Amino acid sequence: MTGRHRALATAVGVIVVAAVVLFAGPLRPGPPAPSGPPTAWVEDALVRVSAHDPPGPRTTAQITAARGETESFQIVTTGGGRPLRGVDLEVSRLGGPGGVFLPAGAVSLFREQFVTVPATLPVAGSAGPGDYADGLVPFTDPATGAPLHGDIPARGVSVDPHRAQPYWVDVAVPRDAVPGVYRGGYTLRTAGGDVSGQVELTVLDLVLPARPALTGAFLNSGGRPAVDAELLRNGAMPGSPVGGLDPALRASGRLNAVNTGFYSGADRDTCAMRPPPTPGEVDAAVREAPAGTSRYNYTADEIADCDDHTTLYPALRDWSRALHRAGVRQLVTMAPDPVLFDDGTGAPVVDVWASLPMDHDPALVDAA
Repeated sequence: MTGRHRALATAVGVIVVAAVVLFAGPLRPGPPAPSGPPTAWVEDALVRVSAHDPPGPRTTAQITAARGETESFQIVTTGGGRPLRGVDLEVSRLGGPGGVFLPAGAVSLFREQFVTVPATLPVAGSAGPGDYADGLVPFTDPATGAPLHGDIPARGVSVDPHRAQPYWVDVAVPRDAVPGVYRGGYTLRTAGGDVSGQVELTVLDLVLPARPALTGAFLNSGGRPAVDAELLRNGAMPGSPVGGLDPALRASGRLNAVNTGFYSGADRDTCAMRPPPTPGEVDAAVREAPAGTSRYNYTADEIADCDDHTTLYPALRDWSRALHRAGVRQLVTMAPDPVLFDDGTGAPVVDVWASLPMDHDPALVDAA
């Protein structure tokens, strides 16, 4: 789906007071902002950190994870009235029972990049326009571990006065980790000084399944294999066509749903659909799907916004019959429509309704 992103911050109201001040002489620059170490605190992964949040009371991160699970938390820093320069974050290896340590690559660090959102959708849960900590800028290449030098840096950044800068920390617990308590620390370094805190991880004596139970489809418009791999590493199912997935991902045993990859061409700007794939084409795509995966086809996108989307319904029925004969479910981005609940054989025309927030109707969802 295009142009929809989740907001991760709380809006802050601003009152601007205008004033006129007369000076008898020329302005003189004020004293330079004092230097000094930053303030740092810890937040849980589900806390929305605003750019203007005051410091919190916690300096120790306490997380719990099963073996084979990745657990996260946030470290936030501010200089208060002072700017911060050269901000960097380090997290030590976590040591556990009997002197064992989690692997060096178990901890992944990201700087949370604030994105200015000028307007938001009028839906429940939206905090309105503002700056949101949305993008996660990795410290190192997730695939190789090599340092990164992109246009948006993760390390050595500056933080303006009265601004908070959050960092995201992933801790991936190996499937063969020894259960127990693991401890380590973190250090935020700046040009004006450092500040440190503790990390405590409790590893439970249970192992998560390698294949997640929650199915889904996260689109990768660029079709980049590294994006598919990163999605799957985090338990999210890549929506790339199954034939284009890296063979190593298909053989990983972690996929639970795959897209057969036949797109009709219909979207909010195009009220027309190509003919459905032939039985041979659908069967070939199904053969590429790993055993035990749910097979779906992402057929059309946001068609309710095109001029007369109901003219597409006969073609949607043709597509559903072509897909259903091979056990493939049809996914369409639109609100449920009772007209499509039955294709004439008792089966739905659309099996998976990807409804946008502004189109969500609980009664229709229940009916579907």
